[in-house]
Amino acid sequence: MYCQYCGAQLPIDARFCHACGRPTPVGVVPAAAVAPTLPTNPSEVLARKLQTLGILWGIYSGFRVLMGIWVVVVGQVFLPMLNDVLTQMPQHIDAYPFFRFLSSIIALSAFFSVATGALGLWAAWALWKRDPSGRIVALVAAVISLINVPFGTALGIYTMVVLLPEGTAESYARLGSPAKPWA
Repeated sequence: MYCQYCGAQLPIDARFCHACGRPTPVGVVPAAAVAPTLPTNPSEVLARKLQTLGILWGIYSGFRVLMGIWVVVVGQVFLPMLNDVLTQMPQHIDAYPFFRFLSSIIALSAFFSVATGALGLWAAWALWKRDPSGRIVALVAAVISLINVPFGTALGIYTMVVLLPEGTAESYARLGSPAKPWA
């Protein structure tokens, strides 16, 4: 470290310059030492974003699959119990047509949730492995997940922002292909 006033060399922990007596900025680290090391190569930036997308798709899709399983379990337990309660009432309400309709809605909802979760898990795996199908699968999953407000919408938009710009397909293909030792 050098004195900013007279240029004399100082120990790092010096509070005052031994040559001119002026105070030194102790504890202030030079800007070059603090500068973050952000990747500047577009391929490195894309690789980091793909890693983030893979993690996000894995977490989101895991929750989608669990939600689909939960919907089936709750539907199998809750609907028969509610039907028993309604049939025991003095008015004897015949709710069978309604429960049949409701159980089909629950089944469709669970199927959709598990199917989109499986597609998202495939996208997560493909993005992590840089599989050639990863970009397309992630974009299809992103479009489907747009209807799942707020998390699916946010993840779908972020996926499209990362994977749709011009030149991303070529960059993704280069990341997925192994480096040639002679190149």
